[in-house]
Amino acid sequence: MKNKYTKKIQIKPFLIEMMKSYFSSYELMRTKGMFYIFKREIGNGLYAYIEFQREGLPYNQLSITECGVGYNHNWLNGQPCDFIGHISDISYLMKPNGFPKPDGWVQYGETQEEIDECMLELKKQIETYVFPYFEKIEASLLYSHIMRDDEIMQVTVEILNGELPKENPEDIEEIIRLMDEGAKKDAKECIYDYKNYSKWHNLINQNLKNPVEFNPYILTYLKDYCQHYF
Repeated sequence: MKNKYTKKIQIKPFLIEMMKSYFSSYELMRTKGMFYIFKREIGNGLYAYIEFQREGLPYNQLSITECGVGYNHNWLNGQPCDFIGHISDISYLMKPNGFPKPDGWVQYGETQEEIDECMLELKKQIETYVFPYFEKIEASLLYSHIMRDDEIMQVTVEILNGELPKENPEDIEEIIRLMDEGAKKDAKECIYDYKNYSKWHNLINQNLKNPVEFNPYILTYLKDYCQHYF
């Protein structure tokens, strides 16, 4: 049974210091409520992300809720559905095929000793489970193309990175408008209505071993690209 606490702790500075001390290539990209998202640029268009979740009183605990390697420039919302790559959580990585799964939560308590123990345990989880997972993903995305989605993601990113700089500012505004419109419940328009969408889709299919009828990564990468550059 987990301990229950009564003292509120501002854990963010301790988490930042832990990451800075042990994993200095990771920078805090965003704090979103109870979530802290750290990012590292790998190269070759890939980025690594580690997302921590805080649960305050009465449990005072932290967990690595999401971690992944992908093509997002800025994974601002921390949602797996908007991640262009491979992503997992610490409970699965700790016990991928067994039940019951560990929940991965680490209590930071309310004393300096408890906070230090928590930071060391999170460090251990990153080194033991997260980084080996990252190495496996990076190898798959960059070299092997073992998974079908890896090829689709990579080709989509390559084509769009070549095509999107050709769009003028008015085109980008139209892309953003259509994405916003398409997100509405009773949308009358969406990104598929954009003048160059079919061209992009066809270019991507021409470079795939097996063309796809629907490519979800086009919209996902457009969101990321526009957020990053505009």
